[in-house]
Amino acid sequence: MTSMAQSILGNHYIGKGALQKSDQPFDLQLSHKKDRAAFVTYEGKVIAFDVDDLSYATDEHIKLSATDYVIASFTTAADTTLLCITQTGKAIHRESKSIESSKSSTAKGQALIPPARLEQGVRFMGAAAVRNNDQIVVLDAAGRLRILEAGSITGAGSIEADGLILSIGIIPADSVKRAAS
Repeated sequence: MTSMAQSILGNHYIGKGALQKSDQPFDLQLSHKKDRAAFVTYEGKVIAFDVDDLSYATDEHIKLSATDYVIASFTTAADTTLLCITQTGKAIHRESKSIESSKSSTAKGQALIPPARLEQGVRFMGAAAVRNNDQIVVLDAAGRLRILEAGSITGAGSIEADGLILSIGIIPADSVKRAAS
């Protein structure tokens, strides 16, 4: 652990991390050198940064429209797939290595939802970096939870649910193996 990480954890404080009054902290990600941090937004943008290029100070790195906001953040490995789920259960996936790292200090990101689909109201409800044998937990509007294998979702291209999808979570395959032993 670095001395900076030890200081933050020892003080139980990282700071607000926001420049604008309307900004709020969203998530804390711990990473290794050479990792990539990715953010996915409600309106279908994905923005990735090499963590080595990020500063330790509060900087503005993402420019979003007034109606957009971050719905997921995570680190990506080269062998993972970016899986994004819309409110109707449509799955959009890309190899993590195909997502370009942003070099701009005010990135807008790559659009994963085409403008015509945005006009129709399509939005992302969840996203994660997954491997085929990871499990995805899906929460729908009826309050039901379903557990599906990530590979089956990317293969089928969608998730059937009772009502709209509200959120997804990931159960990494290696954590299931550890729990079983």
